[in-house]
Amino acid sequence: MKINLLINDKNYIYNIEKLIYGKDTEYDLDIFQLQITINDVKYISSKSFDCMEYAIINLQKQLPNNIHIVCCQSCKYGNFCPYGDAENEIFCLIDYNPKDKMDVANIFTEFWAEKEVLQRNELLYWCEKYQKINNDYFTYNDWAYIF
Repeated sequence: MKINLLINDKNYIYNIEKLIYGKDTEYDLDIFQLQITINDVKYISSKSFDCMEYAIINLQKQLPNNIHIVCCQSCKYGNFCPYGDAENEIFCLIDYNPKDKMDVANIFTEFWAEKEVLQRNELLYWCEKYQKINNDYFTYNDWAYIF
């Protein structure tokens, strides 16, 4: 897997490893840690996870303050579905301007009713339209609350 990082405000692409330790048989999910090597230093998520969302958040917490993961999960346009989502799934709402959770819920209600296609990505996906989460735009995902 590839991951985009901002290191001292410059963009770099690194390989990231998913170290699988077992299987959650109830939900058929891998139990894993994420690991990245930067300048011969290994950073690893501190716990074994069965959820990519929390593994990425935990990996960010292990990184030095000058290194930031830039991906859909840390992008202001990256939103989870308020009605539930699949593992490693996030939706790009760049064409919308939600003000709160109810707006996000309405977007997804229209999406299902109108059979529109919202851009669906993996959490570590990155594109040139990436913008850091900020207080000027409502983003419905955990990254905004943790960092």
